Amino acid sequence: MSEEFIIEVVMMTLRTVGLLVAPPVIAIVVVGLVANILQTITQLKDQALSFVPKVIVVGIVILVAIPWYLQVLQEFAHTIFEMMASATS
Repeated sequence: MSEEFIIEVVMMTLRTVGLLVAPPVIAIVVVGLVANILQTITQLKDQALSFVPKVIVVGIVILVAIPWYLQVLQEFAHTIFEMMASATS
């Protein structure tokens, strides 16, 4: 295996991880901003008011995105196995 091959696999892995992590992170940021705005408006400073909605929204986002996650992971695994097969021959 050459250095270019390893670098390509690492870059593809990081790209896939970033792609899979993006929806929950975006949801957390949006819900956090909305919760902060509501807490500022109402002057309520309870940690549960910002934590519980984040957990619920991230759970919903992950449940909705499961088919997409599986498709992305399947494509990634297929590509990696093809690259391994071509590297050994």
